[in-house]
Amino acid sequence: MISRPACAQPPLSRLSGGAMLGPATAVRTVGDS
Repeated sequence: MISRPACAQPPLSRLSGGAMLGPATAVRTVGDS
């Protein structure tokens, strides 16, 4: 399971962390769901 799902992060955190982990997190979150 993922420690921090993208859907659980605030918009600002998604923008900040999404710059580096956006694609990877999105794929992992969708695949894990």
